[in-house]
Amino acid sequence: MKILVAKCSEIGDRERNEDYYMTSVSDEEYFFSLADGLGGHGLGDEASKIACTTAINYLTKYKGVLNNEIFEDIYNLCDYIDR
Repeated sequence: MKILVAKCSEIGDRERNEDYYMTSVSDEEYFFSLADGLGGHGLGDEASKIACTTAINYLTKYKGVLNNEIFEDIYNLCDYIDR
């Protein structure tokens, strides 16, 4: 199976783009992670990079045991970070 991945991001009126994305592809699984920057907050670009890296590392480490509970945990973590 072939999958084409593309990225398009708009920085708006910011000086730099704080969005970040990552992909992890193997023969059996495809993981995609996207994090929106923090709207001009200090180190928003680093925060979005850390979020993507952490998500991909987690998903890669626990592949094969992923279930709805794990995805709910990830969602709750993202909600917590967003506060």
